[in-house]
Amino acid sequence: MAGIVFSTILVLGSVFLLLPRTICSVKEGMAGREWMAIAVDEGSVAEVAYVHSMYGVRQNEVFSIHRGPVFHLERVEFGSLAAALYYDPDPPSGMVFHDGVWIIKGEGKTYPVLKYGVSAGTGHTLKVAGQTIDLSGQSAGGEGLIQLELVRRSRLSALFIALREGISNALDSNRSGRS
Repeated sequence: MAGIVFSTILVLGSVFLLLPRTICSVKEGMAGREWMAIAVDEGSVAEVAYVHSMYGVRQNEVFSIHRGPVFHLERVEFGSLAAALYYDPDPPSGMVFHDGVWIIKGEGKTYPVLKYGVSAGTGHTLKVAGQTIDLSGQSAGGEGLIQLELVRRSRLSALFIALREGISNALDSNRSGRS
């Protein structure tokens, strides 16, 4: 009897680990070296905030995760009217001023990949799945480029990637501690 229970648990656990999961993959540079993978659910919100390069005001792009998987643009929040008008002088949905920012709705636009030019001065951050990640503080592969992509992976694959990242981070910390 115990053997049947153990076998059933083993089979169910294996099936669970093989089920696909949506992952927000954060890649750096043109080569797209992945340096972070974050599990997300359909309907989750992802926000990318940064300082607008021309107007020097905060800008926040808000996406939801949709089937596909794709990033669905919900809205863009601008720190000034001039910055908002630069992107869309006559948005179909209009512009709303709320809580100190100008908002333009996403109009149903979807993106399979998001690409951002980053540097120390742009202050790019990603908020997703309860985490806030400093994108500008990363090396961006020395090229100043960060890419966000939604991919489907088995839970087992995601677990191995998380373990690899943890080992790599521990090694990097150990190396920097010896300098």
